[in-house]
Amino acid sequence: IPQTETMRVLSRNFTTPTALSLLMANLAYGHDRHHHGDHRHHHDEFESNDTRRLGLFDGPVCQDGDPTYTVGHVTYQCVFDFEERGGNCRSPDRTTDEKIVDDEDFEFWKEVKKGKKGKSRKLTRTGRNLGGCGVDCVDWDRTIITVPTVFHVIHDGKDGEKYAYAENPRYIEDQIKVMNLAFRGKEGMFPKYYRNDSERSYPGYKEEDSDTRIQFCLQETTQTNNRRYYDDDREFEMKRDLRVGGMETLNVYVNTAGGYLGYAYFPESKDSVFDGVTLLNDSLPGGNANSFNEGDTMTHEVGHWLNLDHTHFNGCKGPGDYMNEAPPGDYVRQKTNEDRASFGCPIGRDNCNRDSGQPNPIHNFMSYVDDDCMDEFSPGQVVKMRAAWELYRHKENYSEFFSLASDGVKCVFGSQETDEPSPIPSGAPSVAPSVSFVPTAPFTDAPTVSKVPTFFPTGSPSAGPTLFPTGTPSGSPMVAPKCGVTGADCEE
Repeated sequence: IPQTETMRVLSRNFTTPTALSLLMANLAYGHDRHHHGDHRHHHDEFESNDTRRLGLFDGPVCQDGDPTYTVGHVTYQCVFDFEERGGNCRSPDRTTDEKIVDDEDFEFWKEVKKGKKGKSRKLTRTGRNLGGCGVDCVDWDRTIITVPTVFHVIHDGKDGEKYAYAENPRYIEDQIKVMNLAFRGKEGMFPKYYRNDSERSYPGYKEEDSDTRIQFCLQETTQTNNRRYYDDDREFEMKRDLRVGGMETLNVYVNTAGGYLGYAYFPESKDSVFDGVTLLNDSLPGGNANSFNEGDTMTHEVGHWLNLDHTHFNGCKGPGDYMNEAPPGDYVRQKTNEDRASFGCPIGRDNCNRDSGQPNPIHNFMSYVDDDCMDEFSPGQVVKMRAAWELYRHKENYSEFFSLASDGVKCVFGSQETDEPSPIPSGAPSVAPSVSFVPTAPFTDAPTVSKVPTFFPTGSPSAGPTLFPTGTPSGSPMVAPKCGVTGADCEE
């Protein structure tokens, strides 16, 4: 877990990042930092004598009087304890060796795209086989990739059940819409803290430069009553039982996320049962996680799923994760790295000294700030996600067939070589999200829910092999009988 930042903004009464506000942003933090009477975030009042928030206190993270902070079923001593323990994201950072391999794959992909290297359909320069279509198999100028997405909502029979698609489809449908706006570089569904570019830490990117040309459609949903899976303490079993498709399909496991906002795994050259995103249910749009209930946790985790690191991954050594790559002449003063993670919405924060005074990339989706502070991917991140899709995830004669329905949520089977969702080809049904239940054991009458079968082209891949990610023990873990599947006791 990277070292976290506990200093935040003292006052948010300054409407522009003046010299005074920039100074204050680098000194302290204020709980009541939004001052929005009509906004969903509410915070305790700032204690002006709390030297912890000035970065001058060398004692415990939490002190007497600090309210506890609960995420899922885990209660932290206070919000600072949550931040210090890396509660924003459990996605593991890469090792040095993993980063070297990742950089080599990406640089090779760029060389092929630029015509400097001959096409190598499935192999890297080192001869390593890749899981996707290889390199240069997607024309990003003409093609929009639509990723079939499956939401698995897990609950314990009471808690978490409201997020199931059959109970209230709006949570999942709005999450799909939030992601699509983010990945297409468009303005989000929810108001941001800042009202215009002059109130940001730095100007935003142009829509065309922040558009990944990757979007998502709802292929299927499942609903599972299983306390162990809900608490996220049986990850292997849960994903083995519920996963749909392979690396080309985004599987989202909605539960308590083990006391984190979420986590994901980077794509690999081989399929893995662990692949996908685990998401705190309360972080869905309209959920109960104040400051993190506008859907951007999902955007952040899908960034990892498409091979992005955190903005603070390289510290001040930067630039972070190719964030310096941008159209020539544009964004010359754009921030590309930060020393440590930033929290809240610290307008003007700059904790790296050798980068010409550029503020931290706090508005980036791969940062740790509140949802109403992040709103963009950088042009360099856009390129890296496209490379990840081709190198690891694209399945030829399958991925090309999906597009987004006119409702902005459902999948449609048809050509994607257009900026707008294509009409359904004659005789091909739309891929409406199907709903299925994994019943609680023991049971007598399983819920009766009509399931619309999903439509796949002939020869589409089935669920991939259950391989472990790099660094995970190869042997299967000792597992208990599956609660809700085999008749085991769900209350242990």
